[in-house]
Amino acid sequence: MISAYNLGALFDPELGGDNLALIDCRNWETPREYSHRELDDLGNACARGLLQRGLVRGDAVGILSANRAEYLIAYLGILRAGMTAVPISYRFPNELIDFVLGDSSVKHLFCDGQRRNAFNADLPVTNFDSADYEALLDPGPFEAVRPDDTDVAMVRDPLPYMLFHNVDYVHSLNYMCTLGEPWDFRRGKIEGNTGFYFVRSNQNTVKLWADAFAAAPKNPKLD
Repeated sequence: MISAYNLGALFDPELGGDNLALIDCRNWETPREYSHRELDDLGNACARGLLQRGLVRGDAVGILSANRAEYLIAYLGILRAGMTAVPISYRFPNELIDFVLGDSSVKHLFCDGQRRNAFNADLPVTNFDSADYEALLDPGPFEAVRPDDTDVAMVRDPLPYMLFHNVDYVHSLNYMCTLGEPWDFRRGKIEGNTGFYFVRSNQNTVKLWADAFAAAPKNPKLD
């Protein structure tokens, strides 16, 4: 049974242990494998590193990158530290990326090398493809922040897109409309093509995830 109180620490590394958790196939010739324990340790190292950089609970931390293991590790670390993750689509034009960074009051940004020059905002940056990333990680134990009902786990701009650390339901809405139209959630209108989600990580939601994991078909290679 999963016992969690923070979305960044939803899985039990002792349960998964050294079993395979993630395969990063950015390089198809030499894919990188991560165990549950490795992901947990790296998530903790990232959380510790962010706090050592002077960031505090509630600060917004952006992620601008293509899919990769470091993206997930940064996301876990941000949430464990009680901060707000701001994932930014790497398909956005540069002007929109700068808008998101400013509108979300991002205090620190993770990015990959390809997106390092895709913005003009003046803020601390950790580049996944440079020594910056390894320098940020601070290995060691870490206890994930116990959030309250006001802590925000994720914000996605340019539209309101918020995940709270503590909730007991999940809601998803997708609606197509033209950029520039006024939006009104009460009438179901939003700007652009996006999703609007609320997820709280109280014990009701955690139990739903635990039941879903228990019912999922098992991979014999991971047993």
